[in-house]
Amino acid sequence: MNYLQLINNVLTRLREDTITTAQIDTDPYWRSIGAHVNDAKDRVEDAWEWGALRGTDVVGVPVGQFVDLPNSADNHYIINRVYSSEFYDPLLTLPPLTILRQVSVGEIRQLYQGGIATVPVGQPNRFAVTGTDPTTGNIRVTVFPRADTADEYALTLDRVAHQDSYAHTYDAQGNITGNNFSDTLLVPSLPVYTLATALASRERGEVGGTPTSELFSIADRHLSDAIAQDSALYPNEMIWYSSGEGWANTNVKTA
Repeated sequence: MNYLQLINNVLTRLREDTITTAQIDTDPYWRSIGAHVNDAKDRVEDAWEWGALRGTDVVGVPVGQFVDLPNSADNHYIINRVYSSEFYDPLLTLPPLTILRQVSVGEIRQLYQGGIATVPVGQPNRFAVTGTDPTTGNIRVTVFPRADTADEYALTLDRVAHQDSYAHTYDAQGNITGNNFSDTLLVPSLPVYTLATALASRERGEVGGTPTSELFSIADRHLSDAIAQDSALYPNEMIWYSSGEGWANTNVKTA
């Protein structure tokens, strides 16, 4: 489903007339429904590391210690694993990848405590998330060893990131240049528009005799069902092991 279809699914459940794309921003009530759709989308995306939101980013390592991750600002960006390699065009076959070990901020600072000139140069094998870029807001990681030639090495990141919220795009002068209203929603649509309906119903108290509290329960049930279906594609992620004695608080199966 796209933005218009999600809005119209909510309007139908609210016993309202459906609209066209040209009408989306022409009425405060419809704008409110659109905001509820975006809020519901964010909640559903936060609920689970959906397969549709998983992907791989390839970033060249610049000279120095910092690597800023593009499109990670305000995007609920989750880093699952980082690899390093000699840099090649990401559209071509990548060379063998080395897994980077994530360390604490304190450890990475200790490695750099003698100044950047004392840090060895080479292919990164460790990293730490050390904040955000003050200009772009993108997530910033510090790698070790460092690079002394731009794009000699690359980081390949397995990550989860939200789909952009449905909105207009603007130029530097604030003029509308377009929108992403036709983009297909990546996460399951049913929990999104049922949750958006529950959010929109709070000012009414009920929809068609169904109280708002029950609408939220319905949306939660749709969400839990969708998570169960998606998580079945990643069964190994549902197994964890105890680091201490015994098997308490694990779902390890033993013979």
